[in-house]
Amino acid sequence: MIFTSSVASFGGGQSAHLPDDSRQLPANSYGAQKAAAELLLQDATRKGFMDAVSIRLPTVIVRPGRPNKAASSFVSAILREPLLGLETPLPVGEDFAVWVCSPRRAVEWFLHAARMDTAPLGLDRGVNPPGLSVTVREMLAALTPAERALVKPEPDANVAAIVGGWPASFTADRARALGFTPQEGVADILAAFREDDLGATRAERGL
Repeated sequence: MIFTSSVASFGGGQSAHLPDDSRQLPANSYGAQKAAAELLLQDATRKGFMDAVSIRLPTVIVRPGRPNKAASSFVSAILREPLLGLETPLPVGEDFAVWVCSPRRAVEWFLHAARMDTAPLGLDRGVNPPGLSVTVREMLAALTPAERALVKPEPDANVAAIVGGWPASFTADRARALGFTPQEGVADILAAFREDDLGATRAERGL
C-alpha cells in the first residue's frame, strides 16, 4: 500500500533543513492527520497485515485546473495563472522558500515505491523523497517579464502562518539510496506543465 503523506507532517519552518531521522512535529491539523495515518500503517505493516510505504510529498507544482482554498494553492497559481495570461495574488514574500516536486516526479515516486524491495525500509515506512527547495523569487524568475508582472503581492497573514511552519528543505539521503529520482529544476517543471497540462487547463477554463 502506498500512502500519500506530506511534508506538512513536519515542522521547523523556513530555517529547517531536515535530515531523514527528524521527528514529525506537525504545525497544523492537516499535518497531524498525515502523521497519525503513517503511524497506523507502520504498525499494521509491523504486524504483517500489509506492506505499506508512506511518501511524504513536497508541494506539487504546477497543478492543473483552478486555484483552490488550500494554503499551498498559491505555489502553483503564481506559475499557472501567468502562463494563462491571468493575474494572481502572492500572499507571501519573494524570499519564501518551499519544498516542491512536479506531478511527473510524484507519479514516478509512487510507481517506484510500489515496485521496490521494501525490506530495506525496516520498521520505518516513511520516505522523504528528494524534492527541490526553491524560493518564490526563483520560481518567478522562470517566467517572462510580462508573465511575472501578473503576479501581484497581496500579503495574507493566515496563509503565511500555515505555510511558514513547513520545512523548506530536506536532505532526502535515504530516498536517494533507495532509488528515488531527484526533482529537476523549475525550468523543467514549467516545461512539463506546458507539455502535459497547459492546453487542457486552458480548455477547462474556457481561455
